[in-house]
Amino acid sequence: ISYEENSFRNWSVSAESKTSDGLNKPLLVRKKDRTLKVNFGKELHSILVEIQYLQKYFEDRPLPEIGKKLFTRFDEFRKYKNSLDQTVEMYNYLKLNTIIEEYDLIKNEVIQIDEDILHTTQSLTWNSHNVWDFIEDIRKNVEHLNTRMKKAQDNATIIKKEIKQWENTPMFTRNNNPREESLFN
Repeated sequence: ISYEENSFRNWSVSAESKTSDGLNKPLLVRKKDRTLKVNFGKELHSILVEIQYLQKYFEDRPLPEIGKKLFTRFDEFRKYKNSLDQTVEMYNYLKLNTIIEEYDLIKNEVIQIDEDILHTTQSLTWNSHNVWDFIEDIRKNVEHLNTRMKKAQDNATIIKKEIKQWENTPMFTRNNNPREESLFN
C-alpha cells in the first residue's frame, strides 16, 4: 500500500468517528458565565472542507459513505450554524451588555427564551430532524428582544446627551445689583 493510500484510509477511519461524534453533540452549549456558544466542532467543519476538496480535486477517489452523506447536508449545516451564530451573538449581548435595571425589564422574556434554548443545549443535535423551524423561531425571538433593548439603550444615551448640555449652563443667574434690575434674568 502506498503512503498516499494508507494516509487516505487512516483519514477515512478518523473522519467517520469524528463525524458521528460531532453530529451527536447538542446544537448549543452554555458556558460558565451563562452565555451561549454554537457547538459545531472545528473537527466536523474541517472534515466537511476536506470532503469538499477531495470531491473537487480527487474525483476518482472513493469517499467513505458517511462522508458522502455528510457532504450532502453541507448547506443545511451552514444554514443552521449561521442562524445559531446570529442567535448566540444577540443573546450574549443581552446577557453581557445590559445593566441590572435594564435586565430586570426583560427578565421574564429571557427566562422564556432560556426555556426554548434548553432543547438546543440538551436534546437537539446536528443530526436531529426538522430543527430549522425551531432554530429560526428562537433566532426571531432573540432578535426581537435584542432590537428592543438596543433601541432602549440608544434612546437612553440620546436623553443623557441632551441633558448633559444643560449641565454647565445655569437656568437662572443672579444679578450683582438687584436694585437696578430684577433679581433673576
